[in-house]
Amino acid sequence: MEVQRTVGGFPDYYSVLGLDPQASPGAIARAYRSLLRRHHPDTRHPPESVEDANQHAVLLQRAMEAHAVLADPIRRARYDREHHPHPVLPPIPQPSAAPFRPASSPGSRPGGGESLSVSPLRWDPPTRRSI
Repeated sequence: MEVQRTVGGFPDYYSVLGLDPQASPGAIARAYRSLLRRHHPDTRHPPESVEDANQHAVLLQRAMEAHAVLADPIRRARYDREHHPHPVLPPIPQPSAAPFRPASSPGSRPGGGESLSVSPLRWDPPTRRSI
C-alpha cells in the first residue's frame, strides 16, 4: 500500500492527489477524477484478492477526502493555513522614495498658484411637499 506523507499528523491532501500546493481548481478536479476512475469498484476490473479490494477502497476514500477539502475554497484556505506550511518568501523590495522637499512658503503648491481652501458645508434638508 502506498504511504502518504503527513503534515502535522494529518494527511497531505496535495500528495494524495499528486499535486503541488499551487494547483488550480481545474487541476484538482482532473486529479480527483483520474483517481476515482482508477480506484472506484465500478470502473476497474474485479480485485484479485480481498487485500487488493481493501487497498483500492482506502485509496478511494483518501482521494474523496482530499477532493472534499481542496475543492472548497474556504476549506482549502483553512487547510493551507493550519496544515500546509508555505515556504518563506523573500522580502518585497521597497520602492525608493523621492526625498522630501518642504514647500517654499505656507500656502504654496508645487505647481504654483493658490492652495485650495475648504470651508464648512451647509446642508438644508429637503422639505416635504404635499401632493
